[in-house]
Amino acid sequence: MIRCLQRTFILSAAGVLSLASATHRVSAQSAQPVSLQISGFGTSVAMPESTTGTSGFGVEPQLRLNHVARSESLGTLSLGIGGQYTKHTAGPEEITITGGFVEPRWVPPFSFADGHMFPYLAARVALLRQSNNFGTGTSGTAFGGGGGLAIAVNRQLNLDVGAAFIQQKFNDFTYYKSSTRAAGAAGALNSLGTYAVKAGLSYGFGK
Repeated sequence: MIRCLQRTFILSAAGVLSLASATHRVSAQSAQPVSLQISGFGTSVAMPESTTGTSGFGVEPQLRLNHVARSESLGTLSLGIGGQYTKHTAGPEEITITGGFVEPRWVPPFSFADGHMFPYLAARVALLRQSNNFGTGTSGTAFGGGGGLAIAVNRQLNLDVGAAFIQQKFNDFTYYKSSTRAAGAAGALNSLGTYAVKAGLSYGFGK
């Protein structure tokens, strides 16, 4: 059984390496210098006095500078600047998260599926704002990293899916409405290691 699994792993790895070596067009992932990406976006936030996350979904638009640095041997570095919006609900409590982010992305010097699929690694730094129906709004930050896959539909249009692990933190707030807390009491959204996922379309501009 173990030998069978080892043989299967070796054959699978060989197939992946063969496919990767057969497709190495660095420029195809982002043929245009600038692209606009619109994605559905999901993440999680800790509700007041909770250490667990409550998922929420929304939208993420971003503008990408696709050719910050390019090398046939090292790959392509791009930079995205954009915004995010998600809404989170747990019982009667609602939190809306908005903010702006910077997302550098590295595409390695190989591709898959005859030059139509491009993996990437990405970092993310965001300045956030939470507003809610039970207290004051506060600012926060998020940072982390992950990866994804860009799939070329045609020369200008890409399908983009990605995920990241994010560390998120908000300043304390003041309650003005709560079934368990007095108005004016201090509250907190605990720091949370959470996820960020997105799927959307990217359209390139220019030649």
